[in-house]
Amino acid sequence: MDITSIRCITLVVAILSISSCLAEQVKICPTNQHQLNWSGGGAYPKILSHNDKVYLISDVSGIWNAGFAEAEWQQTNSGLANLSVSNIVFSTSQPLIGYATTKSGISKTIDGGETWQDLNNLPDNVNFKRWETFNNIAIDESIPTEFIFGDRKGNIYRYESEHAQLLITTPSEEVISSLIVSNQGTIVAGTSTSRYIFRQLDDQWQLTKQHPSTTLDLTVAGLNDQQYLFATSNNQVLISVDDGVHWESLNLEAHISDTSVAHRLAVKSNSLGEFSLIVAWYEDWKSGILVSHDSGKTWQNSLKEIDYSNTNPTRSWNQNDISKIMSVNFDYKDENILYFTTYWGIWRSIDAGETWTENFKTGASNTVGSGIAITENGDVVTASMDVGLIRYPTNGQPTSLLPIATDQYFDNDMAGHFWNVIVQSKKIIATSSAWQSEANQIVISEDSGVTWQRVSQGLPSYYSTDWPIWSKGYARALIADKNDPNKFYLGIDGHGLYISTNGGYEWQRSLTKPPSKRIYNALDQDKLNNILYWGTASNGVYSTNNDGETWVHTGLKKKYIYDLVVSQDGAVYAGSANSEQDGHGAAVFKKQNPESEWELVKDFNVVGAVDALVVDPLNPERIVVSLTNWIHKNEGELHISNDAGINWQKINANVGIGIADLVFSTCSQQLFVAGYSQGISQIDISDYSAIQDLNVNINNFYKLQDSWAWSYYEDEQARSVWKSDAAISWKVTVENTKNIAINFESINKPGERKLPDNYPGFIIEVIVNGESKAQLTVPASDTEWQQSSILIPIDTTGEKIIELKWLNNISSPATDTNWGLRKISMSQ
Repeated sequence: MDITSIRCITLVVAILSISSCLAEQVKICPTNQHQLNWSGGGAYPKILSHNDKVYLISDVSGIWNAGFAEAEWQQTNSGLANLSVSNIVFSTSQPLIGYATTKSGISKTIDGGETWQDLNNLPDNVNFKRWETFNNIAIDESIPTEFIFGDRKGNIYRYESEHAQLLITTPSEEVISSLIVSNQGTIVAGTSTSRYIFRQLDDQWQLTKQHPSTTLDLTVAGLNDQQYLFATSNNQVLISVDDGVHWESLNLEAHISDTSVAHRLAVKSNSLGEFSLIVAWYEDWKSGILVSHDSGKTWQNSLKEIDYSNTNPTRSWNQNDISKIMSVNFDYKDENILYFTTYWGIWRSIDAGETWTENFKTGASNTVGSGIAITENGDVVTASMDVGLIRYPTNGQPTSLLPIATDQYFDNDMAGHFWNVIVQSKKIIATSSAWQSEANQIVISEDSGVTWQRVSQGLPSYYSTDWPIWSKGYARALIADKNDPNKFYLGIDGHGLYISTNGGYEWQRSLTKPPSKRIYNALDQDKLNNILYWGTASNGVYSTNNDGETWVHTGLKKKYIYDLVVSQDGAVYAGSANSEQDGHGAAVFKKQNPESEWELVKDFNVVGAVDALVVDPLNPERIVVSLTNWIHKNEGELHISNDAGINWQKINANVGIGIADLVFSTCSQQLFVAGYSQGISQIDISDYSAIQDLNVNINNFYKLQDSWAWSYYEDEQARSVWKSDAAISWKVTVENTKNIAINFESINKPGERKLPDNYPGFIIEVIVNGESKAQLTVPASDTEWQQSSILIPIDTTGEKIIELKWLNNISSPATDTNWGLRKISMSQ
């Protein structure tokens, strides 16, 4: 929701009023930098040292890696369809091959994790979840393209010849948390209640032993040509030297209580001819680590010297205990370098566990954002799940804005999810759902976050569970009245509209409830006409011009509207979810004024929703929208229009599953975005300025190279070609050196045969005046037109011949690739 506006002082003389308003738009653009990319804020299920790199996974943001000496994590999600990752493993015999388990299946890499590809022919609806399925893949090192894995239903499969084949199912059919395969072919599987031993007898897999114990982690290690099996078991660690027939305890009774559970384990042979071990335990949300360097004969508590990161703003109030540890690991080369991750942190020791440093690398943003605002001096303030309110000052480190009071006060009344935030000079007002609260609340600071007051007067005393958008109704929609800065409107999912006229300190429900109370973030005000618009995730958009005494259904019946925004000139833009009933994907609708009807201005033809929308406060015709899917798919997008929704460009930015909220920078050359999965980002949009149409279409091409290989479909205004290196070009005249945007849709056409498995997409070479500029891979499909947008830097003005050449034809009895092209346009 756009919470900024141009404030123009109304003068008596009209022409002076207009001049004043325009003059306010002339600003010095700040060049200061924001440190946005702190590591923390969400769960890190695993850290892994492998092949001169360290790998880190997230349950919302995907995968990062970094070299040992590199200071920053690099995100490597290319090809990774789902960003909720629970496990990552690599082959030791072929170290570039690895696998990652996600909420939608298993992905494979053959280049050390730089790119990923979904595996086909997995069991139906197979999925993996953080914490539960931590260590459940065992690679066959003789054939690293094959592996054994366990699922959340107790099934054990072997993946070979690109198919998963069921081997056996555990009697309890519980989640398989951990799984190893010995060098003799024995499978050991661990669950929350048992440790199972499976052996292949007479070509059939059979359960040969079941040990009743909580076995959340297993590993294999070698020493002096002997293989050893290790297992966590309740509050113990066990070792087997005879392929799992017998197990002995490493005697942790003096170090882990009977009510704690040993759940993570790493083992490495060391220079002393012994095993070094790291064992993590937990009890409720508390956790700890024990380290041994003599094969478990002696143990030391390894979390006595902890250096909390000062770049993690939550550490100002969250450093009393280590939260539940999610993984432990040794450096694959150096026995003195140890790692562990928690729900909120990443840690390393370089002295065999004597001392630990948090965030030894930066850039693994893992916060689930919700709201974002910008202050008058350019500081960014965000509201996020779990981590609360964070200020990102210019040229400074991020700081937590949550109050530092007593532990009792803070834990019970403040810690939790924050949904929306508004900044008015020194005043900050935000919506909150504390972890231990029974209802939504408002928090207010009048001194830039130094002190705070909780507000609940007039608000519901409980969360609504009557068909809310999530499991219970949250207070996401919060705006300030654009004509009265002391008045606020609050939309609470399941409860309705609440109004405060005294700065947010007291609230009153509107006289009548909106006909639909199912609201996400779709609340904004038409300043010119003093109309409040209320978008619902069930039945379109309602409006009221009298603070909810009466309501009018403005249209978009039965459509799910998740966000809307009103521009300075009174135009309303609403973002909808895809609708099979109406036959469109995520879309933007526009209502030009109170009397006009809604019109569809952009159908993005994708599954998901247009969730976050913002209008440039300096230009009412400039709109940016976010496409979101909410199911962890790595398919979020940002699109911009410079002409009030007529034409759109895709912004070249990696936004994970999508953006929760966004705001223009002071001079509108950057966007600050709060991602649902990847923290806070700053995106330069200076290249996406006002559009000049270059009058290109599918039929007015300059040249059709290999014209005999092209087909034309008049009814669709489309063309297709089957020959590699065939090309189509256009001649355009440019009057400036702005980027040229090429937009088009592609499909495999006519496609009687299908695209081959693992087809990367259509590879297109872009050529300008005979000079190759780039080779790009654009989406390909057998059934649906896929939209693509390409930006070409232009250095000089004048006549340009722009050519698109197709490079990757594949043809066989089973496959047939044909590049189909339509809706081509070029603009600056």
